[in-house]
Amino acid sequence: MPRPRILAVMEPGTDSNACKELPEYYNVTCTQTLRPTLRQIEEFDPDLILIDLDANTLSKTKRITQAARAHYRRPFVILIKSGRAAPDGISYYDKLLSKPFVFKKLKTTIDELLTSRSEYVIQLQPFTLDTRTQVLDCPNGRVRLNPKMAKLMETFLLSAGQPVSSLTLMKE
Repeated sequence: MPRPRILAVMEPGTDSNACKELPEYYNVTCTQTLRPTLRQIEEFDPDLILIDLDANTLSKTKRITQAARAHYRRPFVILIKSGRAAPDGISYYDKLLSKPFVFKKLKTTIDELLTSRSEYVIQLQPFTLDTRTQVLDCPNGRVRLNPKMAKLMETFLLSAGQPVSSLTLMKE
């Protein structure tokens, strides 16, 4: 089974000792500047993005989180910062870790997020729907659905060959 892919957006020397242990458990790529980070979101196709807020500007972090949210697989985002307050102006992230932390806490947080992905996936061969990202894998390829279409597809997949009433469809 392939190791989960993590994109770490951190300045050299600013990552904690805890983050240095990541490559033992995950496939990790590190970036520092905006363009390579945005390119890696598309090319490396990470399962999770770690962003050190203390080493990145607010505008850079916003662009990265917007790109993550727009990506067809929508990777999980963990923000790392000093202090406990939520960052201003950043609306998309899954977890916030406050420095200092031990590696075990970071690994547990990563594993919980990656494991939770299966809660969002509905599979009925030959279709697989990720309700979090609204992406449908089908014999014709991968399709990103709008919210209404994703909800309808979820209803059809969960009914598994049973008739669905028009009232149920309207309600969903």
